[in-house]
Amino acid sequence: MQKIYYTYKLIIILIICIFFISSCSQKPQPPCPKAMVLSEASSVTTFMPGKGRDITDIETETFINQVVRRCIYKGSTVSVRTLIKFESTKGPRYKKNIKELNFFVAVLDKEENIVGKEIFTLEIPYTKNSRKSQVLDNIEQIIPIKPSLRGLDYTILVGFQLEPLELIYNKQQRKSGYKKRLP
Repeated sequence: MQKIYYTYKLIIILIICIFFISSCSQKPQPPCPKAMVLSEASSVTTFMPGKGRDITDIETETFINQVVRRCIYKGSTVSVRTLIKFESTKGPRYKKNIKELNFFVAVLDKEENIVGKEIFTLEIPYTKNSRKSQVLDNIEQIIPIKPSLRGLDYTILVGFQLEPLELIYNKQQRKSGYKKRLP
């Protein structure tokens, strides 16, 4: 019995040693670029056709709820995988079970210049008996890092690709204190 205990103890010590040796040989990875949601483009409200703009005219109301990123450095580039969580509610008169919206992912440098931007289409499915939906989208950016900069000097910026009237609506809603209108 004592021999088995000694063998297990030796195996555990060996595993711990291997873990510490392998972690010592890896260099700590530099920090990832920051990831942010552009506040004025963090939501989009679509309306039924016509001029009405009250709560009964809302087709869908969608928010960017969360942005999480992780990165891997390869030479003079950083590959950033960004996970974006969208939450949407459809209005009582919207009868379709899917809504397409456009969102963007942009990369800004240290001086806040846009060094890259891509627009994506988001399909939001609604189940038959539910007005609410959540969608996760996974986007990857490969950022070439200028010699004088670090990955941390870049920012990943996410938001909805808004039409001018949608942007005005968002600004008005924020000014009046509203964030979400549909229950």
